Amino acid sequence: MKKFNNFYLTKQEKILLYIKNVFGLNAMCKMKYCLGYLIGYKNKRLQTKKLYSIDYNEKYDNWKLKAKLIIKHSNSKLLYEMIDSYFISDIERVKNNNLSIDKNDVIVVCALKNELTRIKEFMSHYRKLGVKLFLICDNNSSDGSTEYLEAQQDIVLYRTNDKYNSQKKCAWCNRMISDYGDDRWYLIVDADELIWYPESNCLNINQYANQLYKMGIYSVKGLMLEMYPKGLLGDNRLKRENYINDYVYYDADNDYYVYDNNRKIITGGFLNRIFDDENVLQSKVPLFYQTSNRFNIGSHHIHPFKEDITAKFGIVLKHYKFLPGDENRIKEVIKAKNYANGSRLYKKFVTIYNNQGIIPYSEFSRKWDENTVLENLPFIEELTHNEKKS
Repeated sequence: MKKFNNFYLTKQEKILLYIKNVFGLNAMCKMKYCLGYLIGYKNKRLQTKKLYSIDYNEKYDNWKLKAKLIIKHSNSKLLYEMIDSYFISDIERVKNNNLSIDKNDVIVVCALKNELTRIKEFMSHYRKLGVKLFLICDNNSSDGSTEYLEAQQDIVLYRTNDKYNSQKKCAWCNRMISDYGDDRWYLIVDADELIWYPESNCLNINQYANQLYKMGIYSVKGLMLEMYPKGLLGDNRLKRENYINDYVYYDADNDYYVYDNNRKIITGGFLNRIFDDENVLQSKVPLFYQTSNRFNIGSHHIHPFKEDITAKFGIVLKHYKFLPGDENRIKEVIKAKNYANGSRLYKKFVTIYNNQGIIPYSEFSRKWDENTVLENLPFIEELTHNEKKS
């Protein structure tokens, strides 16, 4: 948000400053976007700024309607910034494999940077689950991720050089989704998240999503489950390329998980136990059926908010956060301060790791076994109740 504190204010900025002083920041934010995208004083800017993958007349107007819904139901400055990023981000589609998929197939959407180590396992995992199309936005990678992604035949590849933050990432994902439109299933995940659901040994993800649809379930919550090794977290003696084989433990249900009955979210968990931070959000709504009035607003939430609250926990997102060799990556994140709360969690990791190291294995640890997940994590539900294959 621009600081309105000098005499170079435009007429519109003077109006906004007056609204801020009289009615407060939230009113100013709302008025900014009402004056802007919903009335159209930025149309000239949009017309001179090439929107590579968005058809101006149709998809831009479609998202103006979504912006109206957000502004009507929310006072969140972060959501307004997401709207801003949607319209002005430089995101370019650099490779279109001209893939045609069934309307009932789930599309995976991901924004990433320098994830060559993780992306190979990521692609393999989701292909095995039946995913046929990936929409991936590469945020100026320099580790070979771009070249790897360009070589894949089931990826529509986008690129942006914009500086990362969570609102921009959400906007990039929504821009990619705009190319494929409403009335279909999407799965928004990060490169370090591998999905599991209780029915995954008998239903591929397309079958799973369509059974949910028939049951009237249009979005599913997921628990971000931190995976870790038995030894030192981030130990460089472990083979980086074999992280799936080494990071096989997770925390079973315990008092470090904080369940909010009002908002139906989970915070804390492993990150609370290790980093003494019970406020880190550990729930997402990654799988959802998008319509004109149901859409993602940051991977952790879905609009309308009522559906966000009522969505059931049916998914585990196995989360591989601190891998061997991630030191440079973590340093960049800390320097940029572009993750939650100024990259606070990464700062804690570096401080503890440098002081005494982190050995996460404890009495709460369980080795990953699909047959015992529901027993160890009772808040995860089997939503379609299919019989397991023997």
